[in-house]
Amino acid sequence: MKRWGLMLLTALLLTGGTPFDKKLSKDQQIVHVLNRMTFGARPGDVDEVRRLESIVGEVLDFSRQVPPRIGSLDLARLAREAGDLLRFELEQAGVRWEVDADERLPAAAADRDQIFQALVNVLRNAIHAMPKGGALSVRVRAIAHGLEVAVNDTGEGMPPEVLAHVFEPFYTTKPTGSGLGLTIAAQIVRDHHGELKLDSREGEGTTVTFRLPAVEGADAQDPGH
Repeated sequence: MKRWGLMLLTALLLTGGTPFDKKLSKDQQIVHVLNRMTFGARPGDVDEVRRLESIVGEVLDFSRQVPPRIGSLDLARLAREAGDLLRFELEQAGVRWEVDADERLPAAAADRDQIFQALVNVLRNAIHAMPKGGALSVRVRAIAHGLEVAVNDTGEGMPPEVLAHVFEPFYTTKPTGSGLGLTIAAQIVRDHHGELKLDSREGEGTTVTFRLPAVEGADAQDPGH
């Protein structure tokens, strides 16, 4: 069965076989079921439905694989915007957060929304790896013919047996989640003709680094301004 079918079947089972309109698209069918799940639910149930909705969204993003719309992107500003989006999660987890960017960075040749999604996925993974708090930093610097973004956390790290599978779809060691965050991030970076790598040591933390091409002939710009 296709991935969307599995997710829809799961949603239908959770709602006791809630029927849906066959005229709807596959995406609309899933959203319709999730909305039905939310209607009349208790607050705790709503939280669980929203969690499922997030997982379904990741599955849909993974299945679509839309080609990037390349533009000129300020990566330092984007990193700060990602931190702003996740500010509540950072505070709840007791995680200190900072962005360190080189002066006058060139613009990246990238799709703003897709790279934002990739960065948020990586940052969320880092936050989840620090249940007792810690430090999370994003370092943005210029490299030959492009830019490099390094996301470093002081979390739990990963043993070699987990590290070998982190980019596999649906692989996760967490009790919740889709196991698609890093898979989607890696696919997005590859679609931009970039490179993503992950270094981790158990008990020491993890660094996720991705490299993207710069806009040809782009002028350097002040980071985040």
